[in-house]
Amino acid sequence: MDYSAILNDFVVLNSSFSSTDDIDISLQLKSALKSLSAIEQAVIFLLFEEELTQSEAAEILEVYSKTVSKIKIRAINKLKKYFKEDSKNEK
Repeated sequence: MDYSAILNDFVVLNSSFSSTDDIDISLQLKSALKSLSAIEQAVIFLLFEEELTQSEAAEILEVYSKTVSKIKIRAINKLKKYFKEDSKNEK
């Protein structure tokens, strides 16, 4: 399945940031999300941005609900690792 349609609006930078910290966080998040595979990005987007249930996301992605759960866990673990490594590099 081509996930590009789902990912089209995935991470859009807001032009009205309140501070440079917001810009830094947004850029870090965008970079972290790019480190995920297309299916991982799609799952994160559908579950957390679109606030769909795992069953709804599974239907859109044409996979089993359990598969969505596994992909979500894998993606979250990758994001945790990304930010843990990023914070080590800043020190």
